[in-house]
Amino acid sequence: MVEHIPFTTVKEDYNDYLVENGQILRVKYMLVDIVEKVVDGKIHGQLGHKESSYVISPDNLDTSGMEVADLKSVTDKDRVREVSFKPIKEVINIYETTTNIILLSNPVNVIYLTNKKTKENNPILRYKADLLTYLIDKSALSKRENTPEESNTHQT
Repeated sequence: MVEHIPFTTVKEDYNDYLVENGQILRVKYMLVDIVEKVVDGKIHGQLGHKESSYVISPDNLDTSGMEVADLKSVTDKDRVREVSFKPIKEVINIYETTTNIILLSNPVNVIYLTNKKTKENNPILRYKADLLTYLIDKSALSKRENTPEESNTHQT
């Protein structure tokens, strides 16, 4: 038996990265489905996710020598070089079911410049990111006892 588990989005946003050429890469992994199924008497859960990304480019980028291409047609074979970048903002997206809190994080590890550009003359980037998933049982949180420091913080 397969059951789709309802969930709510508590917080969902993009991670932003400033690339050495002035472009900003925005990347987000979103939870789209939670499925539980019973196999051999045990409950197995699966999380379905979707990736979304886009690039903001400054107007003055040199794209000479780059070929116009559709984003979906660009592959790792089109990579020219790895580019340096720094995180502007990295977030943890938070989702909640009746029994669990789910945290998704997707830090970018590497960004590549390609030899392709969009029809709007923006260089096309490729990247690799990890998808980190954390599942927190809400019942374990409610059983947690306050430490002496937490219990005494609001005394007058």
